[in-house]
Amino acid sequence: KFQLIQPFNPLAVTKQGWATKQGAFVKNWKRRWFELNNSTLCYYVAPQGKKKGEVNILECEISLHDGTYDGYSHVFQVTHLKRTFFISADSGIDKISWVETLKTCKYVAQQKV
Repeated sequence: KFQLIQPFNPLAVTKQGWATKQGAFVKNWKRRWFELNNSTLCYYVAPQGKKKGEVNILECEISLHDGTYDGYSHVFQVTHLKRTFFISADSGIDKISWVETLKTCKYVAQQKV
């Protein structure tokens, strides 16, 4: 059972940090700053930098990727109908932390709908 420590706030940054993601069209990998604002995962060039994209996690499946993917370790997937985001965390612990936080935020946001 999930337990909220603080009330749901759609503007609050729930989790943030650096990770490397695969591009949508050109399949190269770029380091990005990620911020999870409850049900929206945004990524930027740098903290307080230009926003490069976002995805509503309510419309996604979040999963761990076993082993390596395209030469990257610690990969997890955020799968949307239009696109699958492959994201490589800096460590195995970060990978688990991102996936657990994404799934928890998705669950909490679904209870508010």
